[in-house]
Amino acid sequence: MPEYFLGYLLIKYVAVELGWFPSLANVSPETPLGDRIFLTFLPMLNLVLVVVAHMMRLTRASVLAIMASPYIEMAILKGLPKWRIVVQHAFPNALAPVINVIALNLAYLIVAW
Repeated sequence: MPEYFLGYLLIKYVAVELGWFPSLANVSPETPLGDRIFLTFLPMLNLVLVVVAHMMRLTRASVLAIMASPYIEMAILKGLPKWRIVVQHAFPNALAPVINVIALNLAYLIVAW
């Protein structure tokens, strides 16, 4: 889903219908930090939701690729519970590509905001 479309949905439902956050904000240098965070919450949420969706897909793909490894098959044959195999064996080994993409997306979030 494109970022601008998700932004429109957030404005319509979170700002207009629920009234939790302003749909339009003017932030000046004199605005206190707490008010700045409150006023810019919807744009930040929009950027973060798009990145989080990408991270979830990447994490799932990495874990599924690791689950086809021989040492995971050995753990299954040893009778280890599925949650333990995923948490202790697959997930730590699948984190390397996810951490690389998180670093790139963190730079994107800082520049885009």
